[in-house]
Amino acid sequence: LESFGRDSVYSYILSKSKFAWLISVAVVAFQTWALITFVNAAPRDFTNEKSDWVYSWKCPRNDLECTDETDLNEEGWIIFIIIMFAHVLKDLVNGLKLLLFCGKHKHDVISRIKYYLGGFILSWVSALAVYASAVYNTAIARSNTDIVMNAVIIIFIVDVDEYLHKGIQAVQSLMGRQGFIEDENDAKITKLSATIETLSGKLEKNDEEIKKVLR
Repeated sequence: LESFGRDSVYSYILSKSKFAWLISVAVVAFQTWALITFVNAAPRDFTNEKSDWVYSWKCPRNDLECTDETDLNEEGWIIFIIIMFAHVLKDLVNGLKLLLFCGKHKHDVISRIKYYLGGFILSWVSALAVYASAVYNTAIARSNTDIVMNAVIIIFIVDVDEYLHKGIQAVQSLMGRQGFIEDENDAKITKLSATIETLSGKLEKNDEEIKKVLR
């Protein structure tokens, strides 16, 4: 579970619930689709209207020389590499670890399949995120701040599984709290009913004693 990540919907793969599995698969499909969207928008094809490529060379009409107006340099790429790998390194390592676990025969077949799927998902999403961010930044980043902002957007997509897990936990906590309040109210009502029955019994007993005295 530590390798999957306790704070991620990826950990639902270990669950026996089909609905939990469906959530995991849906999140991975969304992340893959979103990241590939960035990859598809990065080709250097000026005839493609869907391409986001930013042409940095400017050629004035009154000048024979063209100039490259990009401000992106090695410093920006170094910051990008540090940000991306600092964020995805844990998932890459855990993904490889799970892939190694699935090859050990001491685990049963079902567990090995789950380990393989978990390892593949962690490795796939992390590697695709790095690739998508690299090619998209190559296409549109023309300054050091551009490359950092684009990397943060990709990181947000990678973290969707954790945000969704926190949302599910919040809903479960709310439902559990409501159930606790209802149970507490039921307990109070039961206790009050028991008190009323006790008082009614005492009143009936007193009535009988009064009747005996009057006789």
